[in-house]
Amino acid sequence: MSITIYFGKVNLVSSQIGDALFNSISLRNILSELLNALRDNTSYTYTTTKQININETVTEDIEYSLSIKEKTDTDLQGYLHKKSYLYYKDFDKQTKEIISKKIENTESSEFYYDVFREMIGYQRTLRFGYKEFLYGFEGILNTACTNANLDYKFTVNQYTEGLDINDLRNELISNNQQIQTLKIKYQIPNPNFDTLRKIHLNPEETIKNFRSANLATKYVTYQSFTNSALNISSEIIEQELQNIDNMHSSINAKEALKNGYVEVETTNIYGVKKSSTDTKPIVKHINNILELKDAASIVILNNIRNSIEI
Repeated sequence: MSITIYFGKVNLVSSQIGDALFNSISLRNILSELLNALRDNTSYTYTTTKQININETVTEDIEYSLSIKEKTDTDLQGYLHKKSYLYYKDFDKQTKEIISKKIENTESSEFYYDVFREMIGYQRTLRFGYKEFLYGFEGILNTACTNANLDYKFTVNQYTEGLDINDLRNELISNNQQIQTLKIKYQIPNPNFDTLRKIHLNPEETIKNFRSANLATKYVTYQSFTNSALNISSEIIEQELQNIDNMHSSINAKEALKNGYVEVETTNIYGVKKSSTDTKPIVKHINNILELKDAASIVILNNIRNSIEI
């Protein structure tokens, strides 16, 4: 059976990214400290509420933990484990009722993390979805920083093919989507080495504005009147699309969406949601899990030529 590898982009979102963009601190040093902080058995737990049938909800802790298989000065290969519970029904012979029971379950996903290209390739499994892996790995990175007394925060975003500005516009107006809510999330960019050098030379207006406002993330929401749709072709929304396409002269809409610097989410009048993170995720298919490191490394190198060196 074919194994699917998905990819995530690791982005620094704490205040140090602003300093790195303006060349006052070394991004490579930050990433080196992150790598050193990642230790075997680092764990992250969050509490969630889960509906197991129509009339019953439960609260449970889901624990993610890190197992390191191989660690070098530049990369990390290992497993992310997810410990949770599986719920099932059983017949109680004494009460003559169907009752809910649970059993502990651990699901594991193997990954390869190229630290200085800020990319991770990982296996999707039956009970460990490709989006949930990113959430769990993000929790591990930030827990590791906390444990090492590092004041850094990271996000891990789905790595996709991205959409250029025309494709994005067409996606929004196509198929009579009748969009009622348009949400756009802007995140200060954590670029690759080549783009970082260009920003050092000239950060340009948007990045300067983020920096001066001490802004990590900006949200913009457009909401139509009840039971009506937004006019996607209107001037105000077209201007917002141009903002997406102009984070920096070296970061167009395709690059911004691809790397998670911008996320676009729509909700139509029927309540159906759609996100740019669901559009064209980059994947690689392999036949054997032993191929994961080499296959993931090739995809990462093909997309990000140079690692962070400054």
